[in-house]
Amino acid sequence: ALRRLRLGTTSITDAGLASFRGHPGLTALHLGETQVGDASLAVLESLPRLGHVDLWNSNVTATGVQRLRSARPDCEVTF
Repeated sequence: ALRRLRLGTTSITDAGLASFRGHPGLTALHLGETQVGDASLAVLESLPRLGHVDLWNSNVTATGVQRLRSARPDCEVTF
């Protein structure tokens, strides 16, 4: 099962990240320097084992990060 994935500096977008709903075993996801934005937060919130997500220099807003941190206080969010 897929547990850790580094997609930083790739061309992944919100549309591409939507396919990760089918990977509930993900524990770490690195999305720094990607086009992923606030539209992907619902996907991240839905990953039950996600313990760390890197959103540094992505298109996610500070408001979006706050929402994710509130929804998933068990998940460390790097922004």
